[in-house]
Order: sequence, then structure tokens, then C-alpha cells
Amino acid sequence: MNTIKLYYHYNAGVSIEIDDMLLIFNYWSGGEHPIAEQAQIRLEKLRQYQKVYVFVCNSREDMYDPIIYSWQKHSNIHYIVSSDVELQPNTQMMKANQTIALDDRLVVSAYPSTDKGLAFLLTIDDEIRIFNAGTLNLWHWMETSSTEEIHAAQEEYEAILNALPKENVLLAFFPVDVRQGLHFEVGAVQYISQIKPRFFVPVRFLDRADIITTFSRDYSNINTNVLPFIKPGSYANLRREENGFVASGISLLPKEDH
Repeated sequence: MNTIKLYYHYNAGVSIEIDDMLLIFNYWSGGEHPIAEQAQIRLEKLRQYQKVYVFVCNSREDMYDPIIYSWQKHSNIHYIVSSDVELQPNTQMMKANQTIALDDRLVVSAYPSTDKGLAFLLTIDDEIRIFNAGTLNLWHWMETSSTEEIHAAQEEYEAILNALPKENVLLAFFPVDVRQGLHFEVGAVQYISQIKPRFFVPVRFLDRADIITTFSRDYSNINTNVLPFIKPGSYANLRREENGFVASGISLLPKEDH
């Protein structure tokens, strides 16, 4: 595993290519306003991989698109979903605090969320970890919630955050939702500060490219590189070097052939 390829599809939808394995998270085709063709996942793309794993953190309409089950024409596809997502063939339902081995390279652990569904932590080759928060976040509403409600949200979030492994987290996907209003970024910043992932990708930012560009500039640090995928179809490579992985081949514009 010398190169890991990342693709941003839309909203919380991302995919990761590792050797002959493709990992897809929270794919959504855009509903009434479909994403551009180059950001869509098509059956011919799936056929390029020996193993395809599709993860759905929860059943929110912008996190779960039933179109994913049309991909079952590809024989080596498997779905890992939270308990609020409908079951289909080749689907493994997971519950919070459960860990399963999907194959001899890939182990997945499920963690509770402060919203619906689950967060997933993947361990690959007993070496690196990839975290997808789903809708786990510090869901405070500073401008409308009471002090007690904000305190309760902070306690709930910190309890889950403290239970997450902190070693060898190479990559994390995490919601940065501007609908929260004042201090919307606090949950993401707390995750970066406490877990220190090598790479951090903000998602669910409501097409606010300006917010994500600013967030990347303000919160990248010596431990964590924030990758601002601002357009559907954006991509990057994580390349292994002597002292660990570095980001290369980053494009904030769509990849025409994806």
C-alpha cells in the first residue's frame, strides 16, 4: 500500500482506492439536482476492483441513496450499514461498539453518533486507520440553545470522542455544517485537536467552498493536513514516503474520467 487515492463525490459522499479495493462512504447522487457526471459512481468503475465495500453511516436522505443497491450487478460488492438503513442482499448491519473483520486486510469498528446511525473506524493491514464520522459532531446551536442544552451536547460528544482510538489515524472525514451558525466548526476543531489525524477532510458543508477553504487554512497544522475538497469530483493521492504519507496530485477541480 504505497498510494491511497481519495475522491470527493458530493456532500458526505467520498471513496478511497487502496490497491484492488474500493471503499465508498455515504454516497448520494444529489436528489433533484444530480451531481455532475464526472463525480458519479458508475458500474463500469466498480468492475475495476476486486473488492468493493459500501458504507452507509445513517439513513438521512443526503447520506443514503438507494441507487447504491443497483450496483449489485458487480459481484464483489458488500454493504456495511447502520441499523436504520434498509437491509438488502450482501448487506452487513452493524451496531455501536461492534467490530467485524470484512476480510484478511480490513477490520471495521462502529461507534455511536450524536445524531442518527454510526461512525465507522476502519483498520487496514493492522497498520493505518480511516475514520468516517457520519453525522457524529458537537451539535450545539449557540444562538438558540440554552446553556444546559449546549453543555449536554458537549458532554455527549466528548464521551464518544474519548472512546475513539487516537493512534495511527491516517485519514478522517468529518462534518463541518454551517447551518449550526455561530461556532459551527467547534466539533471538527476539537476532533482535530484531540485525535490528530494526519489528513482531515471536511464534508457536509452545503456547497460553501469559501468556508472550507478558510477552514483548511486556519486549522491545518504540524500534525494534521486539512484537504479542502470544494467541488464534486475533486481528488487527491496520499503517497507513502520514508517518514509517512504525504498528499500529492491534489485537484480541487473535478476529474474528468471519474
